[in-house]
Amino acid sequence: MYLRDAACLFCLHPSSARLGLDKKQRPYLHCLTCGARAFLPVYECLHGLAILPALIEAWRETMSEDRQRAQLAAYLNDLRNRARSAATAPTVTADAALAAALEKVA
Repeated sequence: MYLRDAACLFCLHPSSARLGLDKKQRPYLHCLTCGARAFLPVYECLHGLAILPALIEAWRETMSEDRQRAQLAAYLNDLRNRARSAATAPTVTADAALAAALEKVA
């Protein structure tokens, strides 16, 4: 028996999980997006479920696509710089191969 829609604890989709009761009247969640099921041992576990949608929205705002792209670009630039500096060192050969591979990506 499903009671209401809820946020999934695993894939964090804001309304794909169905909160229900099993045959012993214990709460559980079943996500329609990722297929995960979570059986909650006591009703007190539902307190955290109530604040989950607000947390998901805050996470989405802080990890927008633009911010992720900027973080990824900075990480790749750092890798390229390290590979270039390693390529100038005469004893390191694995880093030189990495530098050549990163130059192809850029």
